Amino acid sequence: MLIPRLMMIVVLGGGVLFPGGRATGAEEAGLVTWRVVSEVPLMNGQTSPGLAGVFAGALNATHALMAGGTFYEGKGPLDGGQRTFSDALLILEQSPGVAGAPPSYAWSTPEMTLPGPLAYGASVTLDDGVLLIGGMDGNECVADVRFATWDRAEERLKMVDFPPLPKPLAYAGAGRVGSWVMVVGGATTPDGDGGDDVFGLDLAGRAEGAEWAWQVLPALPVLVQLPIVVGEEGEDGRALHVFGGRDQRPQARGRVMGEGWSFDPVTQQWSSSGPIKLAGVAGTVRVMGGTAVALEDRRLLLLGGDDGVLANVLEENSRRGGLEEERAAYAKLTAAMLAAHPGHRREQLLYDVRRGVWRAVGSFPAATPAVTPAFVWDGAIMLMGGEPAPGRRSAAVWLGAMEAE
Repeated sequence: MLIPRLMMIVVLGGGVLFPGGRATGAEEAGLVTWRVVSEVPLMNGQTSPGLAGVFAGALNATHALMAGGTFYEGKGPLDGGQRTFSDALLILEQSPGVAGAPPSYAWSTPEMTLPGPLAYGASVTLDDGVLLIGGMDGNECVADVRFATWDRAEERLKMVDFPPLPKPLAYAGAGRVGSWVMVVGGATTPDGDGGDDVFGLDLAGRAEGAEWAWQVLPALPVLVQLPIVVGEEGEDGRALHVFGGRDQRPQARGRVMGEGWSFDPVTQQWSSSGPIKLAGVAGTVRVMGGTAVALEDRRLLLLGGDDGVLANVLEENSRRGGLEEERAAYAKLTAAMLAAHPGHRREQLLYDVRRGVWRAVGSFPAATPAVTPAFVWDGAIMLMGGEPAPGRRSAAVWLGAMEAE
């Protein structure tokens, strides 16, 4: 649930640039065709399907990873269910279709698990695997960074430690720009304020041994949790982009932002990319907890997210004091509002980096799952599990095929 103070924080706006290039063939009209290709299997202790707050990404052209996350043990959150953190690792394998049929998908479970239950970190797909960055276990945030790869010769998942972050972080965003992986914002404790930290790891330093470590980069101009972060590049430049997020400081009262910022890796400077605003539509789009992917021609596709309006109301309700009857009435009102929630944003937004222009490009077929990173896998966009509405979990694995020109 996108409500940090109610301990149902969800994030990961970790958009990624697909290794070796960008998703191709996408145009403004009929940008992506979505379909469900599989369902996430039940983990130990689950009685209802679905995971949110997961790490996810492409290991190679035929194998994808899903790791960690949270589910509700027993009943759902509206019925008193307990949010539970997972340490499971899952592999989704894609096999070619026969005689022109679409590919098929099958799950497998490696013998290994994460060192402990973990969720709400950031994920970045690299050329040869997936980075799992930070996260939290329900009690504390971690600085751990792990790199998962698929060994084709041995047909198994492998995982190695990367340099840890300079501090524990969850609810941050991450993206890749050239040889750099950058982590932005987040919090150092499960119920902490947002941050402006920016850390960078130069992948070119992987062969340099002991000197290889995260560097502290110029701070983001705002303090934020749940930002949408995505790296992109073209013939005329490259940048890391940060959109929206929640300013979680007490004086900000959980303000969800509707602005963007861009980081130039050459000048090492941040600049404003202005409001997230659609032509002909009044006001800005305020969004947190969504995700994004880079397309060709320096365009960015922003998916899902929440405007924080309901989150602020529910947060206020949770702080109400007074008589026991009053507290019970507010709890009942909160439950009714959650049950009636229509789901997270379906409208898909496209940002043209060169022109600085936003436009709407169709809608997701259902409430877009938040709390799960989008990534490009074998030319298509993938969304695994996630949270289609506050407190709900999805087991659907969505594949977004790019429309031909």
